[in-house]
Amino acid sequence: MSFGRRDVAAEGMGGRQMKVYYGTNFYGPSKDGEEMRKKEINREFKWGNLSGFLPAVYIGKEGMAADICIRVAEDRIREFYGIWQHRMEEGMSRAEYEQALEENPLNIDFGLCAWVNGEKLQSSFSCGTSYSAIFMEESGGCAAARELMLEYGCKEESGWCIRRHMFAWEKEPERLNCIDLEFIGMNKDYRDMPIEIGAGDAGRKYAVTNPLSQKQYEVWIKGTEWKEIPLDFLKASENPQISCLPNHYLLLTYSVEPDLHQEKFRLQDISDGGAGSSQDADGMENAIIGGAYGPTAIFLAGRKKVTEDRLAVSALYACQAGDCRSGLMPGGSAAGDSIPAKASEPEPVRRIKWVPVFSEKERQDMRLHIEL
Repeated sequence: MSFGRRDVAAEGMGGRQMKVYYGTNFYGPSKDGEEMRKKEINREFKWGNLSGFLPAVYIGKEGMAADICIRVAEDRIREFYGIWQHRMEEGMSRAEYEQALEENPLNIDFGLCAWVNGEKLQSSFSCGTSYSAIFMEESGGCAAARELMLEYGCKEESGWCIRRHMFAWEKEPERLNCIDLEFIGMNKDYRDMPIEIGAGDAGRKYAVTNPLSQKQYEVWIKGTEWKEIPLDFLKASENPQISCLPNHYLLLTYSVEPDLHQEKFRLQDISDGGAGSSQDADGMENAIIGGAYGPTAIFLAGRKKVTEDRLAVSALYACQAGDCRSGLMPGGSAAGDSIPAKASEPEPVRRIKWVPVFSEKERQDMRLHIEL
């Protein structure tokens, strides 16, 4: 077989079969329900600069699972690891973490739609894991990744990104005649050089450049204001990572010329010291969205008037003795800073590093037709 797959049957592994259950991911501690039936496909594909294969689908009463294996050249992983190894060991800033995540060749994101016998299925959920001999040596490896590698005959000389997508039946088909899978290309972020924007910068204009196209744009900061999330709102959370957060954020109102679609551009706070990550706001209810590593975004609602202007929200910062209502923040007000500001002295404007982020679709959608 091509591009880095072993002949599993020839190596005496044909009798081995991984058990798959509907609604569970690779890492689930328990397997509930009826085991899904494996239907071998072994269909290879090329998608832009990616090569991969669909080893199998799994059929059950509730729906279908499709596993996708995408090969990643080991030299690309080795190059990435050589650049980022020491920074990962020493600890990275927020900006470095975001950059490393984007440059990681094993971080391959895509959507997947499925049709069986011409009927579209409802997407249920997806999960993923990855394998690289380099990372396995350093971290001891991932049991799920190793099991999948053995199951599908993926050679260890390459790196692999493995995804499982679950789909629900509207009505279980009597038999499978054909499967269509549509791979949906996701947007990839391209970051320009950071710019500093503070509460006193309303009216300023900044020149920014799309690193991919080299096209230049102008960001016009129309308004800046420090806002406050009620402490009662934070303390009411059952998540201790949220209840102890600082409660002040900088809200920017801005426009971009030439205009870009809302999904194509954003300003993101990358200053160290803030809690959580910044987010473009789009008139939603006040909420803090918790992620795997704690609070990840703040959304404000009912604060956006009917306008074409954009909103950007910083990470959360503490406000000590200074008066945030004046639009000023103490210079030492980052979360965790214990030096109080003197209320009698003029408060310096806190300037935050924002990175202009352009998003472009990395590859066009692709449809794969499989006759069974």
